[in-house]
Amino acid sequence: MITQSSDSSTILNSIADGVVVRDAETWTIERVNDAFCEMVEYERQALIGTNVGKINAGPPPEETDSPEELIHQARIEGSVTFEWHIETKTQEILPVEIHLSFLDDEERLVATVREIQARKRHQQRLKRYKRLVEQAPGMMAALKTDRTFLFANEKFRQTHDISDQSVAGLTVEDVLSTERKEKLQPVLDSVLAGDTVNRTIQITTQEGNERWYHIQSYPLEHRGERVDSVVVTIDDVTDQERHRQTVRNQQAFIQSTFDALEDVFYVFDTEGTLVEYNDRLPEVTGYDSDELADMHPWDFFPPDERTQIKHVVSKVLHNGSDERTDGHLLTSSGTSIPYEFSGAPYYDGHGEVAGLVGIGRDITERQERERELTRFKEAIEQTGHAVCFTDTEGIIKYVNPAFEDLTEYSRDEVRGESPSIIQSGEHGDEFYHDLWETITDGQVWEGTIIDQRKSGTQYRAHQTIAPVTHEGSTLGFVSVQNEITDEKLRKEHISVMSRILRHNLRNYLNIIYVHAQQLQHSQSEDIQQSHVQKIIEQAEKLESLSEKIRAGRKILEQLSSPFDTVPVSELYEDVVTSVDEEALDATITFKNLSEEPVYVAEQLKPALRELLENALRHSENGAPSVTVQVQVATETERVGITIADNGPGIPKSISETLQQGRETDLQHLTGVGLWIVRWIVTGLGGTLEIETSDVPGSRVTLTTPLDPSQIVENQ
Repeated sequence: MITQSSDSSTILNSIADGVVVRDAETWTIERVNDAFCEMVEYERQALIGTNVGKINAGPPPEETDSPEELIHQARIEGSVTFEWHIETKTQEILPVEIHLSFLDDEERLVATVREIQARKRHQQRLKRYKRLVEQAPGMMAALKTDRTFLFANEKFRQTHDISDQSVAGLTVEDVLSTERKEKLQPVLDSVLAGDTVNRTIQITTQEGNERWYHIQSYPLEHRGERVDSVVVTIDDVTDQERHRQTVRNQQAFIQSTFDALEDVFYVFDTEGTLVEYNDRLPEVTGYDSDELADMHPWDFFPPDERTQIKHVVSKVLHNGSDERTDGHLLTSSGTSIPYEFSGAPYYDGHGEVAGLVGIGRDITERQERERELTRFKEAIEQTGHAVCFTDTEGIIKYVNPAFEDLTEYSRDEVRGESPSIIQSGEHGDEFYHDLWETITDGQVWEGTIIDQRKSGTQYRAHQTIAPVTHEGSTLGFVSVQNEITDEKLRKEHISVMSRILRHNLRNYLNIIYVHAQQLQHSQSEDIQQSHVQKIIEQAEKLESLSEKIRAGRKILEQLSSPFDTVPVSELYEDVVTSVDEEALDATITFKNLSEEPVYVAEQLKPALRELLENALRHSENGAPSVTVQVQVATETERVGITIADNGPGIPKSISETLQQGRETDLQHLTGVGLWIVRWIVTGLGGTLEIETSDVPGSRVTLTTPLDPSQIVENQ
């Protein structure tokens, strides 16, 4: 029985474990010893009179009994020992072992508390070690020198067909077959003798297969002294050995491959000496082996590139970095060939950089492709048509400046978005479903579409969408839009009228003014008549220009009206009849390549007349020859009318101006006729194409939609 005497306090404080005395009913702490105060980091007075719950942190997961059940067990059995958690003043959770018993009066409990954190950690380490040994990929076993097993892991047991988890007490003869024991006998003798073994052996199985095993063993020690036991690890290294053999074979293969390369292969040491190269290097450069032996990396380049090459070589050898650079391979004849060179460090057995290894590749064709791509990109950037590239999911990756001008969206705003960002809502889901189904099926979609600008205004455009493919795979889709709204045509009309007022009209009036002055001061009747004739000619030009301006305005007004359709042959006859006076000496041929009647918008008549008159008027031959050819593309529901002549041709600058849809002071047309043609065709949802080449003559093609009702009727 513990009393409150000083002797009892001395006894309590002499105990190494912590001691707590508490009331059995209220759980109030009555006494603690120094060891417990030190364990929980509380002063004694901070604990006396408080509830034991102050330091209670609960049971460990494996403890299932409640505190009340443990106390009841102590009352029945006299004492109970269990593990628990307590909380220190600094909120550290300590695992402890508690021995709980009642004092003689059975009103107080005394708990002997022992910190077991170190033991817990040791147990956890043992569990981890056991788990690691059991799960080790190789075989592990411990044997006594008397040839009996202490343990073996799962891999060892599986390999030797031992179903029981324990092999303790079994002998080598019990575990190993006679055949396997004979093959392992030399190594086994060294292992059981307590020698340290580190050896790879080759064994032929009963099936005749070769396998390799790496065996390591070392004697067990306890407190620095050897005991009569050894640990053995056995790893199947067959795959590694076969891999080494494969590597050796590959090295031989690589060497022969380097010699067969179209690229040049080279190896330089740290002094810049060429120590290895393939057959391609002397073939390309023309240097023989003696010349190559004295050459450094920079000797293969023109003088103006050698500083850069020395810098790249230095980075490889001193920084250990992989480098790539373009340059010109200088041959023995002085020819420079565009090449791409790569270099990487190679290392010796000590991990030190031993030199540079690399490959040089002829990039003549690549540079030409890059120039073509640059020209293509510049053309796309400068074209007047709105161009948009998307990936196969329909996400925008690129748009050109014309797209930005047309939609009012910047490329940064639309990149990563869907083309639906410009949808106007004028087309239903079925329209876009058919469009998407067409292009994902590898076909070209072409038609008229109504889209919406960022500002909310709508525009009508002729759109073509085609798959972009490479080697049979679809990379994405390209869309080309050509605006055909009245607003765009009006802008073009204003631009042309501005040029006429600034240029044509002023020139005509200047000429009239000059001849009028000359007429005023001239006394000769013949000279006066000449000036009058000139004035009349300029007046006629002004009248013709005025008529074409009125015609252009009238055309713009009519393009918003419903389109009447007529057979293209009838349209042709009407046009030829109207230009009969100019066609007296001309040969005009009409070819309709369609087997069915072709109907086109009647509004095409002024455009066809303008092109015929233009071909006849500008012909430099005594007998002009003009061919009008009609061809129908039923899959795209479009008709093309081509007017070809044998005249001087239309300058490329005129074609470019029409394509851009605007005139400048430096680049403009001299008349209005071709603009009228463009406005008519564009307003009808079509396109105008002018072929320019070095050969005499011109080819102008008008492409417009077929009349839908006639397509059905013809079919």
